[in-house]
Amino acid sequence: MTLKERRESLNLTQVQLAEIVGTSPGRISNWESGCGMTNKNALAMASALHCRLEDIIGEISWREEQS
Repeated sequence: MTLKERRESLNLTQVQLAEIVGTSPGRISNWESGCGMTNKNALAMASALHCRLEDIIGEISWREEQS
């Protein structure tokens, strides 16, 4: 199941998910398209989407954490 499918299965908009995760709707869109996500954001997404981190790993590319 893709990130978008998981979000939609919970009846969440990108705006709502962004508020839960603490980011912008644009970033949610980027992540749903497979663009880079930090480990911290991936953990927040897994929690918000009620799934394991392993369930979303294949959907995203990783980038280094920014200090």
